[in-house]
Amino acid sequence: MSGFFKSIVIMVILAALIVGGFYVYLNQTINKNNPINNRPATTNRFDSIREEVDIYTADADGDGLTFAQEKKKGTSDNNVDSDADGIPDNIDIAPLGIGKKISKILNWNYKAPHTTEAYLPMDIMDYYKKRPRPKHTFDATYYTPFINSNDIGIKRLTAELKTTIEATGSWDYYDEIMYVVGMVQQMRYAQGSTDGFDLSTKYPMQTIITAKGDCEDTSILAAALLKRLDYEVKLVRLDIEGSVAHIGIAVWGEGVVGTSWMKDGRNFYYIETTTPGNKFGELPSEWQDSTTATLIDI
Repeated sequence: MSGFFKSIVIMVILAALIVGGFYVYLNQTINKNNPINNRPATTNRFDSIREEVDIYTADADGDGLTFAQEKKKGTSDNNVDSDADGIPDNIDIAPLGIGKKISKILNWNYKAPHTTEAYLPMDIMDYYKKRPRPKHTFDATYYTPFINSNDIGIKRLTAELKTTIEATGSWDYYDEIMYVVGMVQQMRYAQGSTDGFDLSTKYPMQTIITAKGDCEDTSILAAALLKRLDYEVKLVRLDIEGSVAHIGIAVWGEGVVGTSWMKDGRNFYYIETTTPGNKFGELPSEWQDSTTATLIDI
């Protein structure tokens, strides 16, 4: 009887071992097919670190600054230009729009004395100064980058000019144009290094702040202002005997007595930007003979 009892106990133990072994096998099989449960704890930790590194070294907006660098500056990694001043964060010396401003009081006459203050943050002037100039081609591909209607300084200045134009109530189309150009004509004409003048092409607000420029600079400035105010304007290249001699502007007009050229079925009249008092359609006498003109779209 004791032998039989021992046999029963052994059989029970063996059965328990078989069932337990099968349970372990089944559980291991389930876990093996589940990558989350099967992944070692160290892998989870390394993946977390790797993901964090990827986040901090990413450049979501493509401005050349990583997320970590943007976070340090306080700028956005989802916006190339966090302060919307036209300068990418990676080259903006004040990317949050907090910095010194420089200003210039402009005085000129057109039917009455006029005064306005133009100002610009220092970081924008720094950007203009450092920005490389392309190879000079004297065509639209060269001038277009300088005449940017969204330039923050031009936007502010034209807003003030437009307020004055609208307040007069009595000016016609030609008065409005010459009021704007008159401001540019009052700036001092500068040329050559002997005048302490850098001959590189200037951005419009550089000419405004320094209140001087050569024919190219003042024409770019006048064109930028008029374009922002929605007037049809082009640059004009005047050549004598095949060499580039002078840059001015031409503005659309009708029935004006003066020098004009046809472009796309429309008349554009010359305006000199370097001499105070020059009128709509008035081409200076020194350019009237043996001169060919090329109108440049902007």
